Amino acid sequence: MVGIDYQKTVYRLPNEAEWIYAAQANTKFRYAGSNDHYDVAWYSTETAWNTLCYTHQSQPLAMKQANSWGLYDMSGNVWE
Repeated sequence: MVGIDYQKTVYRLPNEAEWIYAAQANTKFRYAGSNDHYDVAWYSTETAWNTLCYTHQSQPLAMKQANSWGLYDMSGNVWE
């Protein structure tokens, strides 16, 4: 018999709309917490970078500015 175990805790990643809502945090910033991506994200382009050419998985979290809801690291992406 198939049933639902309501006592079991289940986690999932947010969908795109949920992520955007959390990142914007009722503000009109271009990025999550600032209009300048340097303040809130690790990034790399052909002409500018602040990543030191590596991912920051070994670095402490919250090294950049939080958005207005206190959420860190909502902008930026690892090269996929």
